[in-house]
Amino acid sequence: MSRRRRVSCDVLAFDPELVGRLSAEAEERLLREPDGGRMIVKALRHAWQAALTPVQRTYMQEYYIKMKTMKRIAEEYGVNIGTVSRTLSRARNRLREVLQYYL
Repeated sequence: MSRRRRVSCDVLAFDPELVGRLSAEAEERLLREPDGGRMIVKALRHAWQAALTPVQRTYMQEYYIKMKTMKRIAEEYGVNIGTVSRTLSRARNRLREVLQYYL
């Protein structure tokens, strides 16, 4: 069973200083971009706001930032655990679709 990797709150909030907190390799990659990675950060902000529903954003914040289990999220929001799982999966897929040309 693999453990979930803790995702920094800054990653999902898309803080303007994000590039400075990335790994050295990722930072170098972004800095090689003609605009220093600003376009990618802008794409992330746009994808987060435009591509995801409010419920998807909420569940992703609960799961990845607050590190709650799917079971706990389901209990707190009064939904089935399968609903939480599908919502998270669809959110990840949607972000992947929207960002595939940027990353």
